[in-house]
Amino acid sequence: NQTLLLNSTGSNILLLGLGKVKEVTAEKIRQAAATAVKMLEKSKFKSVAADLGAFETIGKGNSGLYGELAGAVAEGAGLALYHFDNYKSKDENDDPPVRLEKITLLITTKTQQTAVKKSIARAE
Repeated sequence: NQTLLLNSTGSNILLLGLGKVKEVTAEKIRQAAATAVKMLEKSKFKSVAADLGAFETIGKGNSGLYGELAGAVAEGAGLALYHFDNYKSKDENDDPPVRLEKITLLITTKTQQTAVKKSIARAE
């Protein structure tokens, strides 16, 4: 997968390359979401919105597949955001790390919304 962060006045756009449509799998999406989230967190973003419009093309109207792909985004992002810092020593002079706090998934239909909610519940 490939990422490209475009900076512009007031907003940023991160483009993810997943390859050819026929070769896109939930695992590729899971890995791309993890890569994107790590990059965004490293760039000190606190929130992000992900447009899942391309999943319509990949899923070809199959809401179950659409939900599976959205679930892969949630799972990849969740795994990438996990930090186990309990036993890490803290330097009082260091600023606390900036963590990504909010991910908004942009979807267009009620059917997609239902599929996404089910998949995210499974991914959690």
